[in-house]
Amino acid sequence: MRKSTRRVVFLYIPLLILMGSCTVWIAKARHKTVRSTVNGLSIVNVQPEELQSLSTVENALKIDVGVDKLTDTEVTFHVAMESYQNLDAIKGDPLKTTILTIQRDIPFKPVRWKETKHDDYHREGYLTFILNRRPTVLKLSIFEMEERVFEWELDPGSSE
Repeated sequence: MRKSTRRVVFLYIPLLILMGSCTVWIAKARHKTVRSTVNGLSIVNVQPEELQSLSTVENALKIDVGVDKLTDTEVTFHVAMESYQNLDAIKGDPLKTTILTIQRDIPFKPVRWKETKHDDYHREGYLTFILNRRPTVLKLSIFEMEERVFEWELDPGSSE
């Protein structure tokens, strides 16, 4: 076999096949549902474009919030807090300092906080709300020194 033919057969064709496979894999991964269990809590990770994680930094406290499970009757948020100065906020009870509003005017209190990490400077876990209808808007309010609002507009077909 000639050198140029071997190069095409052994280098370029496998490279094209690999690139095509990667493209298909990336396309599938964008809307893939990943199921996992964290400390006995089943988490369905849904991250379409409109449900990207949100973050704020105020009063020396960083809060990251992401939607991890969304159905017609339940929503679970992954909440991570970090502060090296505002330690009282890290110690606060998320069940008492959080409210979820759907459809702009229907408030819900959380029913469960499943903590995955807690030390003097960090707190992380999953906050679950039981809903009575399919949401079109998720507005999570966390009350610390001031209200922190994390809001997502939902595509009607985005909940599972």
